[in-house]
Amino acid sequence: MDLYAINLDRDRERLDRLSAALDGRGFRTVRIAAVRGSSLPAAAVAFVPGAATLGPGTLGCFLSHLRAWEEIAGSGTPAAIVLEDDALPLPALRAGAAGLAESGRDLVFIHRGLSLRTDPANGAAPPRRIATLEEVVLSRVGLKQVACGAYGYFLTAAGARALCAVVASRGVSGHADWFLLMCGLGAGGIGRIAANRTFHRKLLQMNNFYRIEAPVVAAAALSRGLVGHAQGPSSRLEENTAATGRAGGEGAQAGGVPAD
Repeated sequence: MDLYAINLDRDRERLDRLSAALDGRGFRTVRIAAVRGSSLPAAAVAFVPGAATLGPGTLGCFLSHLRAWEEIAGSGTPAAIVLEDDALPLPALRAGAAGLAESGRDLVFIHRGLSLRTDPANGAAPPRRIATLEEVVLSRVGLKQVACGAYGYFLTAAGARALCAVVASRGVSGHADWFLLMCGLGAGGIGRIAANRTFHRKLLQMNNFYRIEAPVVAAAALSRGLVGHAQGPSSRLEENTAATGRAGGEGAQAGGVPAD
């Protein structure tokens, strides 16, 4: 299976670390040159609906994922894994990813930040299986996550084309992780996760822009993640901060990766 690694030109050390972690796993790794939002002409940003409302880091991150979706859609491969360069592949990644093509899903979140929450009473990890997005989101009530994470997911070519079509027709708003989750839930699914007030509020806000009624992709998440996340500074937030001159910059609430 192909694996697409999103990486800024300035962050080659991150790519080297990810490549070393993937060595011998059997993936064909394709680097996706990430977009720096601050490098985009203001006139071009103003032309895309919603883009001017985003900080440059948030916009660049979204467009970097969009570039990965376009590559998958046109690659001829039926499906691929997408990782951000600060992802930490776990030992089970190869074996766990092998069965995703038969899952019947276009999009599967495979990272720990959007997996079933471990039961704190006994510390038991759930068995690895495909879980619904609603099941996973509702298991994380009370965590006050400020992001659901897009640092590891499985995506089919058909799913990639569907995501690209939404952006092409409606523009960009918010962060890529919330966009993916919204496209997997649709308005009906968003209504059913109201008990998770943080997720519900964020997705309602995003869907006020997109107006997606039915799910765009058949989506799910793994009950146990195959990918962790490296601790360290966020390139997205750093770029937002540089643009605004204040900590966190635009989109701090859409912010960093949640705790596992």
